[in-house]
Amino acid sequence: MKFSLMLCTLALAAILAAQEKSTWSGALADAACKQNTPTAACPVDAGTRSFGLETADGFAPFDAAGNRQASAAVAAAAAKGNPSASVSGTFEGGVLKVESVELQ
Repeated sequence: MKFSLMLCTLALAAILAAQEKSTWSGALADAACKQNTPTAACPVDAGTRSFGLETADGFAPFDAAGNRQASAAVAAAAAKGNPSASVSGTFEGGVLKVESVELQ
């Protein structure tokens, strides 16, 4: 299962590496959960501290700044589950370096 997460992350990396600053849409997910159980939904809530974005191309974890922004957005919206989000930033070293997170 970890291999499939790695494969999805590499596929997403290949797609995103060709782009510089960009915006992606998908579902927020708990990154720690995704590391342990790549096929699980991994819902988020106010207690989640590590986030990532699940897209049709795979899963990409956020950097520390992205985790703080996602945490604040989830808390402000009292969001639970896997809310849809629009994330702007760059993809570097297998991590989304987040400039902004907007729940949709």
